[in-house]
Amino acid sequence: MPDCPFHPSHPPCELEMDLMILREAERESTEIFYPMREELRFYLKRTRLLENILSDNGIPIPEYDD
Repeated sequence: MPDCPFHPSHPPCELEMDLMILREAERESTEIFYPMREELRFYLKRTRLLENILSDNGIPIPEYDD
């Protein structure tokens, strides 16, 4: 681990370690985010297609309560 640039007399540096952990967390979350975004886009397109089919056939779209 690199010496701490903020407190050279205190190796290992907690701030440097925190930065490394945060970068890894960011990398992991980004790795998960993009495939999930694509999956959500797929389901949104699918939902819109189904809503259009219902509307074109005069079938009311049911309300959704969460």
